[in-house]
Amino acid sequence: MLKLRPYSQPSIRSAAAPVVLELGTSIDVHLTGFAVRRGRDYGRVELDAPAGVRTIHLRGRLEPGRYWAVVLGRSDDGTRACDARRLRVTAR
Repeated sequence: MLKLRPYSQPSIRSAAAPVVLELGTSIDVHLTGFAVRRGRDYGRVELDAPAGVRTIHLRGRLEPGRYWAVVLGRSDDGTRACDARRLRVTAR
């Protein structure tokens, strides 16, 4: 069984800093992370990760505003899991 466990997801970030998502996985998994705002996704990143705590750095920087931080996971046996958290990016 695949479980994604977010460890930290502060809601306020600086637009000058990259968005970093920290989470744990129960088994080896292929992860996709991105931020969503108004139907568009930003900073999409994909990686294969062993079980345990993982840190995902989204690509680029986000403009100030409200987003959803989304992580999708898929194991080798086809099991899928996802997690979405509110994310607010400030100008500073």
